[in-house]
Amino acid sequence: MEIIKKIFMVIGIIFTILILLIGVIIIIKPYGIDITKIIPAILNKTPISSYDHPYLTTQQESILESVGINPEDVPTQITPQQQECTTSILGAERINKIMAGEIPTLIEIIQIKSCFDL
Repeated sequence: MEIIKKIFMVIGIIFTILILLIGVIIIIKPYGIDITKIIPAILNKTPISSYDHPYLTTQQESILESVGINPEDVPTQITPQQQECTTSILGAERINKIMAGEIPTLIEIIQIKSCFDL
C-alpha cells in the first residue's frame, strides 16, 4: 500500500510540474513563440494567412505568423549569402524539401531566423 501511495505522489508531482511548465511557456513566450497560436496553425487543414507571399504556402505563412514573424518581412528574393547561411545550418537536402513545400519545424525556423534578420 505504501508503494502505491508513493507512485501516485510521484505521478502527481510530475503532473503538477508539467502544468506549471505549460503555464510558464504560455506566459513567457520563449523566442517570441505564442504556443496558443502555433498549435491551431499546425493542426489547421485549411490555414488562413493575412498575406500572400509569392514563395510560401499558406500553411508556411500561418506557421510564421504564429511564431511572431510577419510573412511580409520574409524576402521575396534570397541572396547568395542567405542561401549559404540556411544551407550551412539545415543542409542542402532539407532546404530543397522546404523549397518544395514542406513545413519547417519550429527549431528550424528559430535556427535560420538569423540568416534573414527577421
